[in-house]
Amino acid sequence: MSDLITLLLIYVLYREFEKNASGLLRALYEIDQDKAHELLRRPLTTWKGSSVLELADTGDRMDFMEQECCQTKLDKIWHGKLSTRTRMWQVR
Repeated sequence: MSDLITLLLIYVLYREFEKNASGLLRALYEIDQDKAHELLRRPLTTWKGSSVLELADTGDRMDFMEQECCQTKLDKIWHGKLSTRTRMWQVR
């Protein structure tokens, strides 16, 4: 029974973290869209170079990925307007 309580607590904390991360990203995006996009793709050394966007994708975090900031960044990557790791325009 204690394992079930532990799992439930982990899930509750996990959902709270995702809610806070989403709120923070939404607030940053309202202030500075370029910085918010940069934050999504910046490699994180604590996660072996993965970015926030990659972690959200790997974890299938659709609540996070459905935000306007994530969607506009993914749209730019999909259409080849931006390099996947930098804000530099690609030359084609």
